[in-house]
Amino acid sequence: MSVFVIEDELYAEWIGEFASRSLAEDELQRIASLPYGRPPNLVPCASFATCRRKYCLIEFEAGEPEWKEVRRDHMLSVSASGAVWA
Repeated sequence: MSVFVIEDELYAEWIGEFASRSLAEDELQRIASLPYGRPPNLVPCASFATCRRKYCLIEFEAGEPEWKEVRRDHMLSVSASGAVWA
């Protein structure tokens, strides 16, 4: 069974797990529409103006006892300058 995860690759934060790629892409669309500086686009660093979020979409084969990464795609960066799709 595949599981799709949105991760901020710069801060190693998982934003969510999804049952399909299309559900994860819908969530990325929603994230892109949100303002920078508000969750989940609030960066955990002191230099707010120069930091950014770099979201990737990871597909895992969810098996026991551990998950295996199948694919990783860079999808979206969000900074004070706005959202930029990869």
